[in-house]
Amino acid sequence: MPNTSVDAQIDPYSNTSFIDATKNKKGTYGDLLDKSAELSEKRAKQNGGVDPVKNKFLKDYSKRRNGAKHPSEKKTYESTRVKVEY
Repeated sequence: MPNTSVDAQIDPYSNTSFIDATKNKKGTYGDLLDKSAELSEKRAKQNGGVDPVKNKFLKDYSKRRNGAKHPSEKKTYESTRVKVEY
């Protein structure tokens, strides 16, 4: 498990800070995803509930794929007979 005193110093806006803090740590891929989610929450708190880094990623994803939405953005409507994803 990463040392909390080191993790507290990670700049949530810096890719290199995240890489430097996690590159020699033992842990799982899930631990990295959890830390990434924590930093995203931190950015969102600092920006009124919106994570600008995540929003930029989702916008760029859509541009690169001719307007297709990222799977995390897709919405689903489901009734007893029909399931629609958009």
